[in-house]
Amino acid sequence: MESGRGRLVGNRVALVGAAMYFLEWVAILLIPSVPTEKLGHDPTAIVAAYSDPKTIGLAAGWFSVMLFGRVIFTIGLRDAFQGLRRERLFANIAVAAMGLSVAIEVISFGITAAAAWVADAGGNQDAVVALDAASEVVFSLVFGPLAVSVLAGSIAMILSRLFPRWIGWLGVLGGSLLLVGGILGVGGLGAKGTFHDVAGAFMVGVPIFWVWMIATSVVLFRATPKRT
Repeated sequence: MESGRGRLVGNRVALVGAAMYFLEWVAILLIPSVPTEKLGHDPTAIVAAYSDPKTIGLAAGWFSVMLFGRVIFTIGLRDAFQGLRRERLFANIAVAAMGLSVAIEVISFGITAAAAWVADAGGNQDAVVALDAASEVVFSLVFGPLAVSVLAGSIAMILSRLFPRWIGWLGVLGGSLLLVGGILGVGGLGAKGTFHDVAGAFMVGVPIFWVWMIATSVVLFRATPKRT
């Protein structure tokens, strides 16, 4: 850890937020694969995928709580820049952008839950297909603001010189990939061939974001002042 700007004062909040966010996998592993990513192709299979509305609805509620962990994480990161006006500005952008990404993702799966209940009620097949496609498109809009958040937080880390430089630059890499993927994502959803493949390739930024998030949380946790 570099000492050019003094000593990092960490906290446990970022790690709590990261742990909370990764608990989304409890629901992901239990629900059907929805939205289906079919975007209107094979309507019968799309409707069949929404055969368990209670589980999908519970997952929607679970996501609405656990995904907020991403916002809590960025608030914990921002707390490390007390007294650093320039870095704090970037950290504020990170918190705002992360909040937007979480809101979009929660709304996206809310639409998924709506599709499940419409299907369960024997609703019009076209309505289920349309809701399924809308959920997938809205979900693809998560990655742009997520990328902005990661980039802003990483820039703040690099400028502050309080964190190991590799973590900051890892965030810049992951955020940059996510930014391009977020811009191209919706355009590549229903496409085939090179454009679709290129747009999808930039999603490698997601696991890089996860590593950056965990590493940042651990550094902040280890730098938490001991109680006396």
